[in-house]
Amino acid sequence: MEELFASPAMAAGYALARPAVHPHIISRIRAMLKIATPLPNTLDIGCGAGLSASPLTTLAECVYGIDPVHAMVRQATLAAPSVHFITAAAEALPFPEKSIHLITAAGSLNYTNLDAFFPEARRILTPGGALVVYDFSQGSRFSNSPKLEEWFDIFRKRYPAPPNCSRPLSPSILAEMAAGFKLSTSEEFVTSIPLTVSAYLEYIMTETNIAHAIRNGATPHEVRAWLGSSLGPVFNNQTMDVLFPSYTAYLK
Repeated sequence: MEELFASPAMAAGYALARPAVHPHIISRIRAMLKIATPLPNTLDIGCGAGLSASPLTTLAECVYGIDPVHAMVRQATLAAPSVHFITAAAEALPFPEKSIHLITAAGSLNYTNLDAFFPEARRILTPGGALVVYDFSQGSRFSNSPKLEEWFDIFRKRYPAPPNCSRPLSPSILAEMAAGFKLSTSEEFVTSIPLTVSAYLEYIMTETNIAHAIRNGATPHEVRAWLGSSLGPVFNNQTMDVLFPSYTAYLK
Protein backbone atom coordinates (compact mmCIF):
# COMPACT_ATOMS: atom_id res chain seq x y z
CA MET A 1 0.00 0.00 0.00
CA GLU A 2 2.90 2.40 0.59
CA GLU A 3 3.34 3.05 -3.13
CA LEU A 4 -0.18 4.51 -3.32
CA PHE A 5 0.82 7.22 -0.84
CA ALA A 6 4.31 7.90 -2.16
CA SER A 7 3.42 10.57 -4.73
CA PRO A 8 3.62 14.28 -3.80
CA ALA A 9 0.11 14.78 -5.24
CA MET A 10 -1.40 12.13 -2.96
CA ALA A 11 0.44 13.52 0.06
CA ALA A 12 -0.72 17.07 -0.71
CA GLY A 13 -4.29 15.84 -1.17
CA TYR A 14 -4.22 14.21 2.24
CA ALA A 15 -2.98 17.40 3.87
CA LEU A 16 -5.52 19.66 2.19
CA ALA A 17 -8.68 17.66 1.54
CA ARG A 18 -9.22 15.10 4.30
CA PRO A 19 -12.19 15.89 6.58
CA ALA A 20 -11.28 17.11 10.06
CA VAL A 21 -12.14 13.90 11.91
CA HIS A 22 -8.92 13.71 13.91
CA PRO A 23 -9.50 16.86 16.05
CA HIS A 24 -12.87 15.51 17.18
CA ILE A 25 -11.34 12.21 18.24
CA ILE A 26 -8.36 13.87 19.95
CA SER A 27 -10.86 15.92 21.97
CA ARG A 28 -12.48 12.68 23.13
CA ILE A 29 -9.05 11.30 24.03
CA ARG A 30 -8.31 14.41 26.10
CA ALA A 31 -11.57 13.95 28.01
CA MET A 32 -11.14 10.21 28.49
CA LEU A 33 -7.57 10.52 29.79
CA LYS A 34 -8.48 13.62 31.84
CA ILE A 35 -5.57 15.62 30.44
CA ALA A 36 -5.83 18.98 32.22
CA THR A 37 -2.32 20.29 31.57
CA PRO A 38 -0.07 19.67 28.54
CA LEU A 39 1.91 16.44 28.53
CA PRO A 40 5.68 16.79 27.97
CA ASN A 41 5.86 14.48 24.91
CA THR A 42 3.48 12.67 22.58
CA LEU A 43 4.12 10.50 19.53
CA ASP A 44 1.82 9.80 16.58
CA ILE A 45 2.49 6.51 14.78
CA GLY A 46 1.87 6.54 11.03
CA CYS A 47 1.32 10.28 10.93
CA GLY A 48 0.78 10.45 7.16
CA ALA A 49 0.46 14.04 5.98
CA GLY A 50 0.27 15.32 9.56
CA LEU A 51 -3.49 15.44 10.09
CA SER A 52 -3.43 13.02 13.02
CA ALA A 53 -0.36 14.60 14.63
CA SER A 54 -1.37 18.26 14.37
CA PRO A 55 -4.27 18.15 16.91
CA LEU A 56 -1.94 16.56 19.47
CA THR A 57 -0.37 20.00 19.91
CA THR A 58 -3.42 20.80 22.07
CA LEU A 59 -2.39 17.98 24.43
CA ALA A 60 1.39 18.23 24.64
CA GLU A 61 4.33 20.59 24.76
CA CYS A 62 6.26 18.51 22.22
CA VAL A 63 4.67 16.35 19.50
CA TYR A 64 6.48 13.84 17.30
CA GLY A 65 5.12 12.09 14.24
CA ILE A 66 6.65 9.17 12.36
CA ASP A 67 5.74 7.60 9.04
CA PRO A 68 7.66 5.20 6.76
CA VAL A 69 6.63 7.11 3.59
CA HIS A 70 8.99 10.04 3.09
CA ALA A 71 6.62 11.89 0.72
CA MET A 72 4.05 12.02 3.50
CA VAL A 73 6.61 13.22 6.03
CA ARG A 74 7.72 16.01 3.69
CA GLN A 75 4.10 17.16 3.32
CA ALA A 76 3.47 16.84 7.06
CA THR A 77 6.24 19.32 7.87
CA LEU A 78 4.38 21.88 5.74
CA ALA A 79 0.96 21.07 7.17
CA ALA A 80 2.02 21.08 10.85
CA PRO A 81 5.32 22.98 11.25
CA SER A 82 5.23 22.86 15.06
CA VAL A 83 5.37 19.03 15.05
CA HIS A 84 8.68 17.13 14.80
CA PHE A 85 8.31 14.64 11.93
CA ILE A 86 10.64 11.72 11.26
CA THR A 87 10.71 9.14 8.49
CA ALA A 88 10.77 5.94 10.52
CA ALA A 89 9.04 2.60 11.03
CA ALA A 90 6.77 1.75 13.94
CA GLU A 91 8.78 -1.42 14.51
CA ALA A 92 11.97 0.52 15.33
CA LEU A 93 11.03 3.70 17.17
CA PRO A 94 13.89 6.24 17.30
CA PHE A 95 13.28 7.36 20.90
CA PRO A 96 14.95 6.65 24.24
CA GLU A 97 13.39 4.43 26.86
CA LYS A 98 10.59 5.94 28.95
CA SER A 99 10.59 9.20 26.99
CA ILE A 100 7.03 9.42 25.58
CA HIS A 101 3.97 10.08 27.72
CA LEU A 102 1.27 9.30 25.12
CA ILE A 103 1.38 7.34 21.86
CA THR A 104 -1.45 7.56 19.33
CA ALA A 105 -1.95 5.42 16.24
CA ALA A 106 -4.72 6.37 13.82
CA GLY A 107 -5.43 3.59 11.35
CA SER A 108 -1.74 2.76 11.01
CA LEU A 109 -1.25 -0.42 13.04
CA ASN A 110 -3.24 -2.37 10.45
CA TYR A 111 -0.06 -2.30 8.31
CA THR A 112 2.42 -2.82 11.15
CA ASN A 113 4.23 -5.88 12.47
CA LEU A 114 2.55 -5.85 15.85
CA ASP A 115 4.91 -8.41 17.38
CA ALA A 116 7.71 -5.89 16.82
CA PHE A 117 5.71 -2.74 17.53
CA PHE A 118 4.21 -3.42 20.96
CA PRO A 119 7.57 -4.09 22.70
CA GLU A 120 8.90 -0.86 21.14
CA ALA A 121 5.86 1.09 22.34
CA ARG A 122 6.24 -0.30 25.85
CA ARG A 123 9.96 0.52 25.81
CA ILE A 124 9.51 4.24 25.05
CA LEU A 125 6.39 4.90 27.15
CA THR A 126 6.85 6.50 30.55
CA PRO A 127 5.42 4.72 33.60
CA GLY A 128 1.70 5.48 33.55
CA GLY A 129 1.82 6.42 29.86
CA ALA A 130 -0.89 5.30 27.45
CA LEU A 131 -1.13 3.95 23.93
CA VAL A 132 -4.35 5.05 22.22
CA VAL A 133 -5.29 3.29 19.01
CA TYR A 134 -8.13 4.76 16.97
CA ASP A 135 -9.58 4.60 13.50
CA PHE A 136 -12.59 5.63 11.46
CA SER A 137 -14.25 4.22 8.38
CA GLN A 138 -14.92 5.96 5.09
CA GLY A 139 -17.58 8.67 5.20
CA SER A 140 -20.22 6.85 3.20
CA ARG A 141 -23.56 7.97 4.65
CA PHE A 142 -25.52 11.02 5.72
CA SER A 143 -27.15 11.49 9.10
CA ASN A 144 -30.63 11.94 7.60
CA SER A 145 -30.71 10.42 4.09
CA PRO A 146 -29.79 7.14 2.35
CA LYS A 147 -28.57 8.93 -0.80
CA LEU A 148 -24.85 8.93 -0.01
CA GLU A 149 -24.84 5.27 1.01
CA GLU A 150 -26.54 4.38 -2.28
CA TRP A 151 -24.01 6.49 -4.21
CA PHE A 152 -21.10 4.87 -2.36
CA ASP A 153 -22.18 1.42 -3.47
CA ILE A 154 -21.96 2.61 -7.09
CA PHE A 155 -18.60 4.31 -6.39
CA ARG A 156 -17.08 1.12 -4.97
CA LYS A 157 -18.18 -0.90 -7.99
CA ARG A 158 -16.78 1.68 -10.43
CA TYR A 159 -13.55 2.21 -8.45
CA PRO A 160 -12.83 -0.91 -6.37
CA ALA A 161 -10.48 -0.66 -3.41
CA PRO A 162 -6.97 -1.95 -4.12
CA PRO A 163 -5.87 -5.30 -2.74
CA ASN A 164 -3.91 -4.86 0.46
CA CYS A 165 -2.34 -6.83 3.25
CA SER A 166 -3.81 -4.87 6.14
CA ARG A 167 -5.18 -6.73 9.14
CA PRO A 168 -8.56 -5.84 10.63
CA LEU A 169 -8.30 -4.21 14.05
CA SER A 170 -10.85 -3.41 16.71
CA PRO A 171 -10.75 -2.91 20.48
CA SER A 172 -11.47 -6.62 21.05
CA ILE A 173 -8.73 -7.72 18.64
CA LEU A 174 -6.26 -5.30 20.21
CA ALA A 175 -7.11 -6.63 23.67
CA GLU A 176 -5.88 -10.05 22.53
CA MET A 177 -2.88 -8.96 20.45
CA ALA A 178 -1.36 -6.08 22.44
CA ALA A 179 1.40 -7.98 24.23
CA GLY A 180 2.63 -6.05 27.26
CA PHE A 181 -0.50 -3.90 27.36
CA LYS A 182 -3.96 -4.20 28.84
CA LEU A 183 -7.08 -2.71 27.25
CA SER A 184 -8.37 -0.33 29.92
CA THR A 185 -11.41 0.95 28.02
CA SER A 186 -12.72 1.54 24.53
CA GLU A 187 -15.37 3.52 22.70
CA GLU A 188 -17.33 3.10 19.50
CA PHE A 189 -19.07 6.19 18.17
CA VAL A 190 -19.89 8.18 15.04
CA THR A 191 -18.07 11.37 14.08
CA SER A 192 -20.27 13.77 12.09
CA ILE A 193 -18.57 16.27 9.76
CA PRO A 194 -20.54 18.86 7.71
CA LEU A 195 -19.31 18.84 4.10
CA THR A 196 -20.25 20.54 0.86
CA VAL A 197 -20.28 18.58 -2.39
CA SER A 198 -16.98 20.15 -3.45
CA ALA A 199 -15.32 19.29 -0.11
CA TYR A 200 -16.62 15.73 -0.31
CA LEU A 201 -15.38 15.39 -3.90
CA GLU A 202 -11.88 16.50 -2.90
CA TYR A 203 -11.96 14.05 0.01
CA ILE A 204 -12.94 11.16 -2.27
CA MET A 205 -10.09 12.07 -4.61
CA THR A 206 -7.70 11.15 -1.76
CA GLU A 207 -9.18 7.69 -1.23
CA THR A 208 -7.08 4.68 -2.20
CA ASN A 209 -9.86 3.59 -4.60
CA ILE A 210 -9.01 6.62 -6.76
CA ALA A 211 -5.23 6.29 -6.40
CA HIS A 212 -5.55 2.67 -7.49
CA ALA A 213 -7.72 3.61 -10.50
CA ILE A 214 -5.27 6.31 -11.62
CA ARG A 215 -2.32 3.92 -11.31
CA ASN A 216 -4.25 1.59 -13.62
CA GLY A 217 -4.98 4.08 -16.39
CA ALA A 218 -7.82 6.36 -15.26
CA THR A 219 -7.08 10.09 -15.51
CA PRO A 220 -7.76 12.58 -12.69
CA HIS A 221 -9.87 14.62 -15.14
CA GLU A 222 -12.24 11.76 -15.98
CA VAL A 223 -12.50 10.73 -12.34
CA ARG A 224 -13.36 14.28 -11.25
CA ALA A 225 -15.89 14.59 -14.06
CA TRP A 226 -17.70 11.44 -12.95
CA LEU A 227 -17.58 12.40 -9.28
CA GLY A 228 -18.93 15.88 -10.00
CA SER A 229 -21.82 14.72 -12.16
CA SER A 230 -22.83 11.86 -9.86
CA LEU A 231 -22.44 13.67 -6.51
CA GLY A 232 -24.35 16.81 -7.51
CA PRO A 233 -27.83 15.27 -7.14
CA VAL A 234 -26.76 13.50 -3.95
CA PHE A 235 -25.85 16.75 -2.15
CA ASN A 236 -28.38 18.94 -4.01
CA ASN A 237 -26.37 22.13 -3.28
CA GLN A 238 -26.60 21.57 0.48
CA THR A 239 -24.04 21.12 3.20
CA MET A 240 -24.64 17.64 4.57
CA ASP A 241 -23.55 15.89 7.76
CA VAL A 242 -21.33 12.99 6.67
CA LEU A 243 -20.90 10.19 9.22
CA PHE A 244 -17.59 8.48 9.96
CA PRO A 245 -17.95 5.37 12.20
CA SER A 246 -15.08 5.57 14.70
CA TYR A 247 -13.49 3.76 17.62
CA THR A 248 -10.83 4.39 20.26
CA ALA A 249 -8.96 1.77 22.30
CA TYR A 250 -6.99 2.81 25.41
CA LEU A 251 -4.07 0.51 26.24
CA LYS A 252 -1.91 0.78 29.34
